[in-house]
Formats: sequence, C-alpha cells, structure tokens
Amino acid sequence: MNNIFGLLLLFMTLTGCWATNCQDNFLAFHGSCYLFGDIQLSFYEAEHYCNQHDAHLVHVDDSLEGDFLKEHLRHLKPFDLWWMGLTDEIAEGHFVWTDDNTPAQYTDWHASQPNGGVEDCVVFAAYFGFQWGDLDCTAKENFICEIQSGEAEVVG
Repeated sequence: MNNIFGLLLLFMTLTGCWATNCQDNFLAFHGSCYLFGDIQLSFYEAEHYCNQHDAHLVHVDDSLEGDFLKEHLRHLKPFDLWWMGLTDEIAEGHFVWTDDNTPAQYTDWHASQPNGGVEDCVVFAAYFGFQWGDLDCTAKENFICEIQSGEAEVVG
C-alpha cells in the first residue's frame, strides 16, 4: 500500500494540481516548493538558511501536505530527524509556526509527544514513522524549507 501511495504522490508531484516555478533543488507539490536540507543545523541556523533562500522552515497545513512530506522523507534515509517551523519556545505547550506566528491547527504528534521541558522545537522523526516529536532547538538536524503557494510563482 505504501508503494501505491508513494507512486500516487510522485504522479501528483510531476503532473499535480499545481505547477510552480521552483528554484533549483526545490521540489514542487500542490503549489509550494520544498528544499530538503542535506546539512545538519540547529533550528535557528536552519531557519536562517531557509531565509537566505527566500523560504522558511516548512509550515504543514494539513494531512495531504504532511503525508507528502513523510513519504518523501522515507526515501531520504539515513537521516532520522528533520526540522519544521513549529515551536513552543515563547509559551510552553502553545505551538506556533515561525513563518506567520499562528497556532498549529493541524498536527501529527506521535502518541508520546510533545513531552515538554527544554524541547521547544518540532521535528519529523523517523523512529516515530515521521510523526512529529519535540526536540531541543540547539540539536543539529536536517531540515525542510518551504516557499508556500502565495510566495511561489504559480504558472499553471
């Protein structure tokens, strides 16, 4: 079943509902462009890296986007953890997106997460099947940048 879903997502990516004019090394899906960072940085360094590429750490809007990202991450092993742009650094337990400071409406937490403490930033975690977990923001991990449809040039 995973292979069928993966092929469907690949087909949607290549022919999809949206065509975008993405920068080199960015992957298009449903009107957004994604860059899967192949270096390990802290949460803050990763956000800065994304900003330098006119992007931000990924903001996951719904299960369709989340499933696409998880399926793509499954093919990028051996990397285990991937930063997204979600944090509760300002108020413990109140997770907001760094790109627009809005509370998370959609989440995909693993059953044991978030577990609080000094873990204020959020990752896709391979050991949770790429469900979400919280982590210390200073940890060096891979990351996903996004240029959302409102920021990407839609060409179709």
